[in-house]
Amino acid sequence: MQQPTCIVKACQDPTDTVLHFEGNGQWLVACLIHLGIEKNEAIFMISKFLDCAPDPDEVFDKEPDEGLTLFICPKCASEAKFPPPANAGMPVPVIAQHG
Repeated sequence: MQQPTCIVKACQDPTDTVLHFEGNGQWLVACLIHLGIEKNEAIFMISKFLDCAPDPDEVFDKEPDEGLTLFICPKCASEAKFPPPANAGMPVPVIAQHG
């Protein structure tokens, strides 16, 4: 089985560490953008995750909090000012929407 790679496109290094994000669709898009993923791609990714097809802009209307766990290497998490990621299967830091 191939090892997962970091979600950050400029990196794509193999990693077994993850962060967990919780919030509405707009929050999840913002987290991906903060990781350096281009806005349109972030919207597309979250629309697929939230099953918003055929209208990706529906992610901004999704209110219930969702949980999304992403593979990210420690270097990219640090550069985005997120807590250090944890090995998959271990307790994982959660980046949650407040308010």
